[in-house]
Amino acid sequence: MESVRPNLDIFYDIVSYLGMYEALQTSLTCREAHRVATPKIIETVAFPLHWLRLTGVHRPEMYEDFRAYMLADGAKRFGYLQTLVLGEHAFCTYWGTIHPDLTNDSEYDFTLAEPLIDVIQGATGLRRLSIAHADAIFDEVSELSDAVASLPQLEEVELHFVEYYDSETHERWWRDYAAGRDSRFLHNFTDSLEVLELLGEADIIETLEPSTVWHAVRELKLTDWGTSVRLYTLARAFPNLRRLHLDARCLDEVVPENHWRQLDYVYAFSPSALQQHVRYLDMYWPIELYLPGSAAVRDATTALLQHVKPVVLKSPGWKPNLPHDGAVHLLSDADARAGLSEVFMLLRDVRLKGLTLDWKQEFPLSWHNTSKWKQYALTIANCIPSLEYIGMRMLTDYHRVPTLDQSSYEKSKPQAYRWYRIIRKLVDTQIGVEEVPGDEDMDDPAT
Repeated sequence: MESVRPNLDIFYDIVSYLGMYEALQTSLTCREAHRVATPKIIETVAFPLHWLRLTGVHRPEMYEDFRAYMLADGAKRFGYLQTLVLGEHAFCTYWGTIHPDLTNDSEYDFTLAEPLIDVIQGATGLRRLSIAHADAIFDEVSELSDAVASLPQLEEVELHFVEYYDSETHERWWRDYAAGRDSRFLHNFTDSLEVLELLGEADIIETLEPSTVWHAVRELKLTDWGTSVRLYTLARAFPNLRRLHLDARCLDEVVPENHWRQLDYVYAFSPSALQQHVRYLDMYWPIELYLPGSAAVRDATTALLQHVKPVVLKSPGWKPNLPHDGAVHLLSDADARAGLSEVFMLLRDVRLKGLTLDWKQEFPLSWHNTSKWKQYALTIANCIPSLEYIGMRMLTDYHRVPTLDQSSYEKSKPQAYRWYRIIRKLVDTQIGVEEVPGDEDMDDPAT
């Protein structure tokens, strides 16, 4: 029987829609399919790969085999690799359990990363790189940092630091600085990097590149719960930001107004001295009533809103507690309306067009009581003259902690937003609200 040669044009088109696992299955069907599907298979490689981890095997990946596979076929496969992710448990050799204090007894061997030196050096077309435990990995396999530094076209980098380095590690990692040579760790992709995420020491950027200006970076994410971020340093190093994610406390530094002319979205962990106008402000903290110790936060929030003047504001739902008593819940609908009015009057002078609120489950009102939520939306609308849309949703159990067995963990997703359109009548200054049908295009304004 004569074999039928596949139409490669159609086949290429089909493969472009496949995920990695589907492409792998397709590649096993015939020689032509393997040749066409291989680029899709290794376009994105993320460790650990749970589907490769066999029961009873302590090494979740065989990095030597991965290097051998990439070097085969004349090293042509290096050109296909676009994204490399070394996840939280990529080098876990013993899978432990999470204890009540959120610690775990897992064991890691970061020397397993050594075969990846050749992979990273060869993958000159790599666009995105994410490394968890970056400090420990670069400490154990110092040549890996040199391989990263040699990449010419990186556009997105995520380095997650667990702890700061001792002086020996720091000097070895940044050996060119220590020797006084005119070389930088990230110099090859200073002009190409568009997204930078650093988890760990918030001042690490000053250590990495103290005098570099990152003109191409459009999105910056800094995550650290222990130290503070210097806004002025960020403004100098990243002048062209469009999205800024500050999951860290900011020092009270004033950045010149309109320094970030392209800034569009800001996520803030706490009130800061930011004075830039932004379209979308995402606040980690709720707008509170006058509770003991909250006056300073309230004043700082008011100052932030006056300077930033967001068009869209996102905030966790107001906590339903009465002033001066953190344990007393609202007792009536009248209490709720009065509390909402007091809280959202803070936003009267902020020219908001849209407002999204994430309510915690403690709020004493069923999410299914749609008429009451509509009344609350009307109360908020009366507080903010410029408001056109309000989106509200009830958060689910967001305190759940994932286990190391990711296959048995399903992240609890919040409900979809319930949107209300505000109707203002110019004749008699009356205000009304109507619920926006769920089929209308009302995605998160941040996008």
